Amino acid sequence: MAKPGVRTGFLGHPAAPRRHFGGSVVLLWRKLATWVEESRQESSQDTVYEWFQWLAERLQEQPEFDMLAGAHVKHRNWTP
Repeated sequence: MAKPGVRTGFLGHPAAPRRHFGGSVVLLWRKLATWVEESRQESSQDTVYEWFQWLAERLQEQPEFDMLAGAHVKHRNWTP
């Protein structure tokens, strides 16, 4: 049996990582992009934070991606 993870439906649903962490990743990338580009130029290495950039860009491409309302707003009435 496979261990739980992104490929097997992390947190019980295949889209859970995107829903739970996508906004944070995209927001952090927006704030760090200039610094990352400067770091790449200074170090002459295009690989600095390459996968973080890739992930943020892929998350933004998703049609259901929505940063307008956070989980604390969307699910405020949820109870266990």
